[in-house]
Amino acid sequence: MASPNNAIRVAFEPLRVLAFGGITNVYAAVGTPLANSCRLFEIVNTTDELIYVSLDGVTDQFVVPGGGSSVFDFTTNRSDFGGIFCIAANTEVWVRAPLGNPTLGDVYVVVCYGAE
Repeated sequence: MASPNNAIRVAFEPLRVLAFGGITNVYAAVGTPLANSCRLFEIVNTTDELIYVSLDGVTDQFVVPGGGSSVFDFTTNRSDFGGIFCIAANTEVWVRAPLGNPTLGDVYVVVCYGAE
């Protein structure tokens, strides 16, 4: 596992995908937990329904509309005194569709981390 503070190059974890048939109004995991501390996180919702996203499988933390995406760049404003923001390794990404089950598309999660 790469240290989030001593990285010199960007690396990508394998793409995580959850097909529309696995998305209901109950949280479902999108792939496996993060293997590394995440510096840049993107979630793409190609389904036809709005989704809620959670990083604990319980709490609604943010929303991505159908056909939309969200990008979180945690290291844009790095501080040498406070370190860097990141999503911790072993965090799992969960999604649910509160307004109705999608009938097409997928949800994708892209994770970038700092590699030594």
